[in-house]
Amino acid sequence: MPRRWRRVLLWWLPPGIAALLLVAWVARPLWWTQPGERLAAVPRASLTLERPRQVSVLFAGDTHFGESYFTDPARPAAVVDRGYDVPLQRVRSLCESADFVVVNLETPLTHEKDSPLRSVKRWVHWGDPDKSAEALRSLGVRAAGLANNHAFDALAPGLVSTQAALARRGIASFGAGPTLADAARPLRADLGIGRHRLRLLVLGAFERKRADWQRGAYATDSGPGTYPLVAETITAQIRAMRKADPDLFIVAFPHWGENYAWRSPAQAQIGHALIDAGADIVLGHGAHLFQEIEPYRGRLIVYSLGNFVFLSPGRYKKRRMHPWSLAARLDFSEQGNELSVSASVYFLASDNSTTDYQPALLRGSAFEKAVDTLLEEGSLPEAARAELRRIAKPHRDGSVEYLRVDLGTVGGR
Repeated sequence: MPRRWRRVLLWWLPPGIAALLLVAWVARPLWWTQPGERLAAVPRASLTLERPRQVSVLFAGDTHFGESYFTDPARPAAVVDRGYDVPLQRVRSLCESADFVVVNLETPLTHEKDSPLRSVKRWVHWGDPDKSAEALRSLGVRAAGLANNHAFDALAPGLVSTQAALARRGIASFGAGPTLADAARPLRADLGIGRHRLRLLVLGAFERKRADWQRGAYATDSGPGTYPLVAETITAQIRAMRKADPDLFIVAFPHWGENYAWRSPAQAQIGHALIDAGADIVLGHGAHLFQEIEPYRGRLIVYSLGNFVFLSPGRYKKRRMHPWSLAARLDFSEQGNELSVSASVYFLASDNSTTDYQPALLRGSAFEKAVDTLLEEGSLPEAARAELRRIAKPHRDGSVEYLRVDLGTVGGR
């Protein structure tokens, strides 16, 4: 190359590179986005409901009628011999206090009992697709989260069977699907409350674990599974949804933590991040018992609701942990020109060895003992524990006792 052209090239090359970098930086939203932003489309409503003054939504934890636990003749056949209605008798009134119920369904609904995972996984669940789905519908369950460590126990065919069985009973599902985009799609319920309209989103995700990743439990861009709980992705998704529609009420519904244990530091970190990103409340599950409830930035993190109707033998005594769970009812009420929201927290007996496989609401001294455990034990900082004592007020509706937390005005952060 002649010397003259080399001088020209050396003269223009640095500013040319700088100009290209500047253009790339300005145009970066067109070609680079956070993964969560790509998953941020707000779906069409799966549920619609109109009420003159108040809409109540009950959120309950791990649910499985236990068919897969009782294939051994030495174990009591809690459902198979007694029928699906018996385990529901003592929680039915609680469900009837809400307009609809959302649960974490921790089993595939399939007639196929022989899973390829049986050789690598200790507990492999399955449930009767017709009887289980019908029992859920009879309780008022209108939506089931599938983002958990058992929803994919029967692999893709089991997931398809589960979603079909639920859909036949008018029960929406979320948190799992044929691709990552489908698994990340939240439940949407459009609620009419007097003159107000509320778009409720429930976002289900399952804590990412190496063993479940190796078993293929998580959805990918082109493959089925559950929505992985990756903090960077889900917080970007929440921020993008909040930006697109500031009037959403977003419930984060994660499956996380260790069985029969209090919350982990990782749960606390992600729980805070979910609220920081724009979630209005976190209602977790996965520990098979209740974990801490933390007031945070004017919002509430329920780290684990625990079990709802989960008919396993359980390991409470072996793990030396309390045998209680929660159900949380969100009440959206028209108050003049505003829409207020409160959380009513009910306590449930979850140890099937003492309830005869009939989970029940706690009352009297049992309720008081469970409340003391919630307020005094666990790993909450003392400031958060004091704040919880201040805002969680005991209430009674007839013989039913619960804690009530007023969460303020919908949309007021």
